[in-house]
Amino acid sequence: MNTIYEFLIKNVFKIVVIITIYFPLEDFFLKFIPAPEVVITVLRLIPEFFLYGLLACVVAHKISTGKPLRKTPIDIAIVAFFLAASVSIAINQADLFESIANLRTNFRYLSVYYILVNIDISSRQVSNILKIIVLMGLIQAVISSVQFFLPDTIDKLLFARIGTKAALGEFKANASFGTLFDPTNLSSFLLVTDTIFLSNIYLNDQKNSLIPNWKNLAIMLTFLFGIFATKKRAALLIALLIHLIVLSRARGTRKVGKFIWVSLISLLLFSVISAYFLDWNIAQELGLLPYFTEIFTEEYWNHTSSSSRGFLIYKICTALVSSFSLFGFGPTADAVEQGIKSSLALSSTNLDQINWTFYVLDDPYWFAILGYFGIVGLLFYWLVFFRFYQSSKFLTNAVDFISYKSLGLAFSNITILFFLYAFVERILRLRACSFYFWTIAGLTINSIYMYQQNQKYMSWQSNKKEDPI
Repeated sequence: MNTIYEFLIKNVFKIVVIITIYFPLEDFFLKFIPAPEVVITVLRLIPEFFLYGLLACVVAHKISTGKPLRKTPIDIAIVAFFLAASVSIAINQADLFESIANLRTNFRYLSVYYILVNIDISSRQVSNILKIIVLMGLIQAVISSVQFFLPDTIDKLLFARIGTKAALGEFKANASFGTLFDPTNLSSFLLVTDTIFLSNIYLNDQKNSLIPNWKNLAIMLTFLFGIFATKKRAALLIALLIHLIVLSRARGTRKVGKFIWVSLISLLLFSVISAYFLDWNIAQELGLLPYFTEIFTEEYWNHTSSSSRGFLIYKICTALVSSFSLFGFGPTADAVEQGIKSSLALSSTNLDQINWTFYVLDDPYWFAILGYFGIVGLLFYWLVFFRFYQSSKFLTNAVDFISYKSLGLAFSNITILFFLYAFVERILRLRACSFYFWTIAGLTINSIYMYQQNQKYMSWQSNKKEDPI
């Protein structure tokens, strides 16, 4: 037992790196294991519970060596959030086990954050793991691009694990999913890896150009097309927005303004040329026209407002106002549903709509959190994001090491990405995305700690040389 413990402690960072590589390929690996779905589900839980055990080893090692656990900027916000969740469970008499299960899915990889914060990681290791994450994203982007041009039957046969949404085809026709569970997981994962890539290339470009060299431009376009191929409109919109945010922060808003005008003119010319030359029957078969135009149709907005995300958002907000519930209706879907029904005078039609639309509750993620934990819980959750953004800005602006600055810029953009995208997608409940978010967060806070320790050491060395004794 001691031998296993010592091995884990010596190789904590390497183990995290291995899991970082494994996650995007997990469903593809499990595809080849001939076992019942129950067994596969257990196998998918192993990384999560292994990380809990690894965190316990790190904490035990800290205690045994007499070293304190490192404080982080979000500790108070996390404690306050879980206290608010406990109040919500208590006052709403929500089912305890279901509530804990829901909390777990929202914070399942908080463990990797505290693991990384409490070990020593060099700037070289930070740089290497970021390169690995980008490489894994690029592999998925290439697979996504290839899948877009293959028949769905071939995609499922080659890449989909039995029992997943990808295998069942529970998404738009011809949408890519890489080797992940479904297009939603893939698009979110590509957003994270693309943001890291963009932050790195623009920060390290000595020429300060708006358009990177041909190699990086090819990678950038591969990421964008990989996201486009998932047919997730919100993801593509967020990706384009993140590109502009990264450019603005790395090159200044004036240069980016000119770049936007050139891009819009180019897009207009491309549209005119496409309208003249492209065979629209082919475009229709590939799903390009509905992909771009559906969101502007009256039918789309009528659907979302009457029986989808928009409908639930409206009902959650009005029910909370009507009930004056600051702590929400309880952290389970059933509790939120009952809370809405008991707070509002609903027609039989609305009751039916709620009954068959609640499966999309978690899609508008922040509004789901609002329903679960109320405005108090939501504000504490947002405080976590705000504290992370402050920390990443410090790492970008105050630290000299280029690997740390690149990480800081990437994580500040990732916090923006996650915050915005969570209004329309359950991004923090998606396993791969959640893992990478908390991994990058842990690396960021660790880098600040290591940098400050290094500065103290350099200052001590300087004072020692000046000491005449």
